[in-house]
Amino acid sequence: MKMKIKLLLFVSVLFIFGSCSEKTKKSFWENGNLKSELNYKDGKLNGISTWYYENGEKELEAYYKDNVLDGPLKRWYENGVPETESFYIDGKLNGLAVTYSSFGYKVLEENYRNDTLTGKYYKYYNDGAPQVAGEYLDGLFHGRWIYYSNHGKIVGMGEFDKGSGTQKAWWPDGQIKREVSYVNNLKNGAERWYGPDGKLEKVIYFEDGVEVDIP
Repeated sequence: MKMKIKLLLFVSVLFIFGSCSEKTKKSFWENGNLKSELNYKDGKLNGISTWYYENGEKELEAYYKDNVLDGPLKRWYENGVPETESFYIDGKLNGLAVTYSSFGYKVLEENYRNDTLTGKYYKYYNDGAPQVAGEYLDGLFHGRWIYYSNHGKIVGMGEFDKGSGTQKAWWPDGQIKREVSYVNNLKNGAERWYGPDGKLEKVIYFEDGVEVDIP
């Protein structure tokens, strides 16, 4: 009998301490709608936590490990349409991150490795049509970049090697419109602008992305 009582007391103590170490905190808007629902373990955010708009729609949903983002993160617009989807490992962005317009169109696709852009990159117009397609390597422009008009026509192209290279843009008839060089993702040297007739109209000089006087 004494053994049973001791066992029951032990289980009760475990339950009490377990309840104290893991708990969910909720807050509410003045209209009574849920504002946030946060899960804690040992006083730190752990597991899923969710925030809401005043109208009841979800605003943010994220996973934590000891107060650090770890897992999928999603944001929504106030109308309930998804805004962003991303993934964190130990507090740093990793893998595919997607951004949407408030109408539900995909406007940006980025790839990350430990908070640094690495991999394919796609940008879209608000109607979902392609605007830019390229690639990053350790945060630097790399490989071929293609730029589109809002009608789907290629209007520019860049060729890069770890942030250095040349970017060109064309007039609708294919005549060169602009040409500029990059170093470490920044404009460097002469940026030449041409008219529709192919004649050079102006030259702007850059140094580390900043416009400078003509040398």
